[in-house]
Amino acid sequence: MANITKRTVDAASKGARDQFVWDDELAGFGLKITPAGSKVYIFQYRQPRPGAARTAPTRRYTIGRHDPLTPDQARKRAREMAALVAQGIDPRASAIEAVAAKDEAKRIEADRKRLESELAFSKIAAVWLDHYEHEKARRPSSLAMARLVVNRYLAPKLASKPLPHITRTDLQPIFDAIPSAKRGTRRAVFAYASILFGWAHKRGD
Repeated sequence: MANITKRTVDAASKGARDQFVWDDELAGFGLKITPAGSKVYIFQYRQPRPGAARTAPTRRYTIGRHDPLTPDQARKRAREMAALVAQGIDPRASAIEAVAAKDEAKRIEADRKRLESELAFSKIAAVWLDHYEHEKARRPSSLAMARLVVNRYLAPKLASKPLPHITRTDLQPIFDAIPSAKRGTRRAVFAYASILFGWAHKRGD
């Protein structure tokens, strides 16, 4: 047993098998020296079980390699894990949950970026206009109105918003901003917007 300090770590030497130096200040905190000479901080513990604490299997958690980690940094982490064990929490399970939570956060962020880029209204609307034009023969006036509705009324307000997140609350101000004298235009904007969103819904956008 020894108080693990930088001097202790620097003086620790490798052997034919893993060598261990255990801290005399914090139970379970130790340094492992591999046959290759790597020095790794560890925390060894037993996960208490009611009525069977002494027979609980010993578990070992790798805190990290010496340099960049210092003895004080590693000891601080070991204290945190000792506190978890005292609460009945397995540090290894906690670490796995933390990694899983981090992965889930990355997935959510990736989905958000996908929505903002691939499913932005302006991008989907451009695909729809191309589809609307080539789906079947249409009157030039109908094509012109479709482009007008998208480019003058919808896109300026909805350009970067992910289409699946657009609701009636986003569309209503667009309809309301059209003067009451232009009832035909208002009906056209509503009609073409309905066609566009219905088409996108069927595609799964």
